[in-house]
Amino acid sequence: MKVVNIPLSSIQVPEVRISARYDEELASNLASSLRDVGQLEPIIVVQNGEGYILVDGLHRTYEAKQRGDKTIPAVIHPGNLTQALLLNLATSHNKGKIHPGDVLKVIAALVKDQGLDSDAIAHATGMSREQVERYWRLSESSPLVQHAVSEGNCSLGAAAEIARLPSLEQQEELLAQQVLFRHPVAMVKATVDQVLAIMSEPPTERPIQVSQPAPLPSCQGCQQEVHPGQLRSALLCPHCYGQVYRLSRERTVISG
Repeated sequence: MKVVNIPLSSIQVPEVRISARYDEELASNLASSLRDVGQLEPIIVVQNGEGYILVDGLHRTYEAKQRGDKTIPAVIHPGNLTQALLLNLATSHNKGKIHPGDVLKVIAALVKDQGLDSDAIAHATGMSREQVERYWRLSESSPLVQHAVSEGNCSLGAAAEIARLPSLEQQEELLAQQVLFRHPVAMVKATVDQVLAIMSEPPTERPIQVSQPAPLPSCQGCQQEVHPGQLRSALLCPHCYGQVYRLSRERTVISG
């Protein structure tokens, strides 16, 4: 493609994008190379109206501005923010410059904001559909899981397995264990599989216990079963109580 010089002031850097990450030594070497040898590789941009959206070359653009340059050599693609994000993802993926936290944000923006599905993203970037869906699943996971991936405290593979758990509380509990013990991905997968298998089991049905009604009390006079609500109490002296008791016994003997 044709390389042209474009004004640095017309370049817009998207808030969500994938950028190469340099430690202090590599950043110093890059700055020295650009200063001594010059910019050998043009940046990549998407032209959007009168301006340009940066796709690849953030550090080269920054160094050019620091030197006081007014223009920078660039390869221009037509399109909009969607094409810029897709190209950013594709160029970073093909160069191997992928930071998981950045990829999560870009794929989430392409799905949520730009309305693309996993097939469209995979076709435009060269990533596999499985890779795209793994990152998308991670973008829906607990913010703590996403932060752990971005900070390098949890590997992408382990985080993708943790993200399979349905609740954020479950994800965060397993994440805490993973950050502490750094289990192999296969062990994390086995743990998640076990949890999901237990959750899919139908609840155990307990046998219904039919309670037997309490036996009705018996009248002390006629010895017949009577509902408690029909029993009456009477104030009797010991002599009269004895008479009633003897009468009840006599009736029992006669009826028997």
